Amino acid sequence: MENIALTNKLSQEIFNGTQIYANLLSRPQKFNFREIIRGILISGSTYLNGIGKANGSNINERKTVERLSNTLSKIPTEIFESLHVQTKLNQYKNEAVLILSDGGDIQKPHAKKMKKVCGTVDGSHGHKAGKGYPLHALMALGVESGNLNPLVLRTYSTREENFKSEWTEHQKSFELLHPFIRNSAYDWIIIEDRGCDDEKRFLYFLNELEASFVTRIHAGNKSRNYMVEQENRELEIMNVKEIGRKLKAESGNEKRWWNQKIEKELISKIAFQRVYLPEHLDIPLYAIFCYSEGYDEPLVVLTDLETNNFERAWKHFFITKNAGKLKFFFVQSNNNLDWKTS
Repeated sequence: MENIALTNKLSQEIFNGTQIYANLLSRPQKFNFREIIRGILISGSTYLNGIGKANGSNINERKTVERLSNTLSKIPTEIFESLHVQTKLNQYKNEAVLILSDGGDIQKPHAKKMKKVCGTVDGSHGHKAGKGYPLHALMALGVESGNLNPLVLRTYSTREENFKSEWTEHQKSFELLHPFIRNSAYDWIIIEDRGCDDEKRFLYFLNELEASFVTRIHAGNKSRNYMVEQENRELEIMNVKEIGRKLKAESGNEKRWWNQKIEKELISKIAFQRVYLPEHLDIPLYAIFCYSEGYDEPLVVLTDLETNNFERAWKHFFITKNAGKLKFFFVQSNNNLDWKTS
């Protein structure tokens, strides 16, 4: 009886949660769509035969798979995606929002003959290159509420005829945010990790999306060039590694902090430098360098958020390191946040 009650409650929750899509599906499609969601939640599987079994459809497995597959093929996924994002982002009307952007992959090592399967690797935790499909995900985190919601999970193939670049695929996800960011009185900040050190992304966030960004950037020999103002107020071109060497002696405000990725406590100092993209001298950016004991190279992030003291430098740096605890790094002031740049 307990299992029946739980299943009935789950079915009611799924019904309520999928009502926003009701007008886009026929009555049989709505039934099948909700059955798919319920089967995934109960079985933990995305295989249609497993979904069918979880819902008690054991009589004819082949017909169940065909029925569910036919429903999936007719779902207007782009409209579904837009409605989902709209529903989630409506929850953040009265607070600043952090958009967490990250990539990954689905690897299918035994599916080399699948149509348009491509080479892919997400680079995390020693993940090796394989065959599969890249992913791009966006999540929203409310600074005051702490509410975290998934927005977009996009899969694509580099072997598609219309594939242009990784960025053009990611841009399709960000375009869903346009109406919400432009109509908000609060800050929206895109948070990205290493691998997104791309001038096209920076300019899109600032000029097209009208959002701020904090991105981890490369600090090695192949790091990008920036224009840096010298003591005589002349601009000089320097790469990130050169800037880092220059600033190390000026770093300060030592902190002990826990690096979750390497599971180790670090003792670090911070430094910052206003920089400009060589062809966009009208856009001030800030490179933040974190120097840790025992490491030759600093961790570096780039942001458009004004960084004029050690406290702000640490605050903006920790955005990329402690995304789950971000609301503790910001304070409300005059109904807006103290990182506001406009």
